[in-house]
Amino acid sequence: MDTAIVASAQQRLRLHESLEDYRHDCIRFLRMAQSKGASLVVFPELSGLMAVVPHLPGVRASLLRQADQGRRPGVSLWKRAKARMAGSTAELLRVDFRAVLARQLAEGGNALRQEIERFFASLARGYGVHIIAGAGYLPGEGPGQRSLALAFSPQGEMIGEAARVTVSPEDEDLIAPGDGWEVLDTPVGRIGILIGGDVLYPETARLLAYRGVEILVVLAATSDPALAARIRAAALARAQENQIFVITSFLIGNDPLRGDGAQFTGRSAIMAPVEMTARHTGIMVQMGTARAEGLITAELNFYALRELWQQSEPSARRGLALMLAGQGLVTDYTLGRSVDEAWEDVEAAREKRLLLPEPTMPPSISVTELPVAAESEAAGETEPSEASVEPMAEWEPSDAVGGPSPLEEAAEMDEEAPVVGEPGGVEETSEAAEPVADEEKITHIARDDASEEDTL
Repeated sequence: MDTAIVASAQQRLRLHESLEDYRHDCIRFLRMAQSKGASLVVFPELSGLMAVVPHLPGVRASLLRQADQGRRPGVSLWKRAKARMAGSTAELLRVDFRAVLARQLAEGGNALRQEIERFFASLARGYGVHIIAGAGYLPGEGPGQRSLALAFSPQGEMIGEAARVTVSPEDEDLIAPGDGWEVLDTPVGRIGILIGGDVLYPETARLLAYRGVEILVVLAATSDPALAARIRAAALARAQENQIFVITSFLIGNDPLRGDGAQFTGRSAIMAPVEMTARHTGIMVQMGTARAEGLITAELNFYALRELWQQSEPSARRGLALMLAGQGLVTDYTLGRSVDEAWEDVEAAREKRLLLPEPTMPPSISVTELPVAAESEAAGETEPSEASVEPMAEWEPSDAVGGPSPLEEAAEMDEEAPVVGEPGGVEETSEAAEPVADEEKITHIARDDASEEDTL
């Protein structure tokens, strides 16, 4: 398939009174997706909780459902008043939605999972689309509950599931981490699924890219605005560094798991490599706000994507020197250390001091054997002693070969030579310039000596 239209739902969490109410909620999105010709529809993380809420027994759960009625747009004043009374009563009774949910999952988790599977399978079959939905906290492979995403074909068959691997401390009482990431091979394309904070780690998407993923689906549900922004930024980075399409779907609305009035937040978007988007933003389409429900659709061009893989320079898929990076990563990953644990080793190495040995003097030399400098009584300065400095030889006239020195000869010639132009003098001839030439030569030699001394 060269092209495919995909859809992402930004859905509000509601505490429905019945499963049929939740069905109508999902149908709104599926009808819009069908009208756009979408072949894949994505629902956010924890969307399936809305199928669990009608099964929560007891008065406390009923109060929570009634209180949620008043938060919906367009309800009557009477329903709003009843919702406020139910909410106040729930606060007085200290109703804990998390505790009620955990109890129900522990008692009937397997039955709830089967019902949710039938629910989404019937929707996929009824509208002839692939559905990937955040099914909520349900039993998965291994002991305990997991935050699951379930995938269904247009024929109503479940074709795969994914579990969130990174679990925040506040969710450890509800779910256990998953043990890996799988790839779905569908007519729409090869799809990888990441839930919540899993997308924050580059290695997760890279691993899926090695397995041939063309579409990365990111499901999220968080009431922390900073975390929602981080997830979006990470999803955009994963699209660029692996050159794949990314679909993000956020849950919005009241967060009953926290119970302090917190609101789920996030802006759903469909992303692509920057080379394939207008103004090179990496965003094909996105929701205009993090507070409103909506459905966004985009056409994915897989032919253009593969052309980009071949033509982009430098290429994010084949430009990295994997041999160099792989050697270091194998060592660190094999040890199973996090970046913080490796950083602790670096800091510990920095704190180690370099201990140098104490300076020692060779045993063959003693202090008393060193030369002594004589002190000058006048200025207190030191000057070399006679024993330590050899005297310089003085030049004697008799040392010269053939008579006096050149300087003395020049001086005698100056005294005997008559002055040119005076009485008794001589005429200006070329021969009279010879003594001057000798003087210039002597002066030149003296200057050369001076320059040598400066150099030394």
